[in-house]
Amino acid sequence: MQDATVLEAVAVNASGEPAPEVSEETWKWWSEAPDRLRVEFAVGDETVTTRFRGATWWSWSASQGARTNQGQPNVHAGKGPGEVMASPGRVARGLDVAPLGTVSFRSGPAYRVRARPEPGNDFALHPLGRGADE
Repeated sequence: MQDATVLEAVAVNASGEPAPEVSEETWKWWSEAPDRLRVEFAVGDETVTTRFRGATWWSWSASQGARTNQGQPNVHAGKGPGEVMASPGRVARGLDVAPLGTVSFRSGPAYRVRARPEPGNDFALHPLGRGADE
């Protein structure tokens, strides 16, 4: 894919539960306009790879084998735990965002912000994983 967008994210879960306090999950996203996307993410101990082109997707994992929706738009495939970082609109509506200052990011100016769920909206950050609170 030429001129593709490549995102690689590591989500950190800091919950107070007996499970490990911090866990990491690697998620990969390659996209190319207008309608091509490939994602890789872990489900349990295996990696799921899914490719999208328009309304059609193809997916493969060791336990499920090869799957496709054959272009049927009402049959959906997941894009992994980091989907919210590439399409944050659903989460952003429930957040109180405060500017913390300016920083440099990829040799350019950027804003550093803090985002917390609005009062009474405990599930606003749910798509980021269990334990996400800020």
